[in-house]
Amino acid sequence: MKTYVPTSWENVTVRQYQQLTDLYLEHGNSELDLIVKTASILTGKPEEYFDSLPIAEINAIGKMLAFTHHEIKPKPVPYIIVNGRRFRCVYDVRRLPAARYIETKVFTGQGKITDRLHQIAASMVYPQKKALGFLWWMDDEYRADLHADYAADMLDASITSVLGSVVFFLRGISKIDMEFKTLFGSGDDNENQDAEGNGKSHSGEFMRQYGWHYSIFMVAEYERIRTDDAWQLTTIQFLNDLAYLKAKANYDREQQAKALNPNAIHH
Repeated sequence: MKTYVPTSWENVTVRQYQQLTDLYLEHGNSELDLIVKTASILTGKPEEYFDSLPIAEINAIGKMLAFTHHEIKPKPVPYIIVNGRRFRCVYDVRRLPAARYIETKVFTGQGKITDRLHQIAASMVYPQKKALGFLWWMDDEYRADLHADYAADMLDASITSVLGSVVFFLRGISKIDMEFKTLFGSGDDNENQDAEGNGKSHSGEFMRQYGWHYSIFMVAEYERIRTDDAWQLTTIQFLNDLAYLKAKANYDREQQAKALNPNAIHH
């Protein structure tokens, strides 16, 4: 029985792409090793199967797999269809729930983004369902407790669809981060912290580990809503609230300093 071998990136899944990325980071593989290991990843057959083939057949397979040495040209797609399910991609970061923005920030801060593609993708989609009695699709409820299931589906999706969509989505994340680039930190502007609250002081370490949860708590208190509801605020409202709270805290600190040292000269 002839083995099916993909001949383009469109036929490669996210899971296979992640495995290939790890393979190409390995040292000491010969050209033949790379053909055999790549073929094994993309067909699901054991390496021993390809090792047993005549060299001419292995070389022929190598030519079929030549596309893996070329860069993917990703493009964002409106929908990702996989495993009989359909997901709508969301690129408007401002209107995305704060929880999904925060998830993405956490995932992008955990090692290689290629390893987190499926998790990021699961945070930027809405599952869809057929409208009852109709042919068109409509958004289904996004359930945070099913994020791992959505991510598992993304592993089986085409890498060209997911990669292009994630890259476009992350550009939106970067854009809004630039708008609020001075927002995050422990409140001490001299700590040179980044947007995640990373710093060398004890307070900076606290923000690095717990900053997002603490920020949600502060916004919930300011909005006079439950913490669970604060996670569902739009990203832009969440960040605007944080910006206001930080500006107010800085102003209050300046006023307190003046009160404690009324003779100080302020320019």
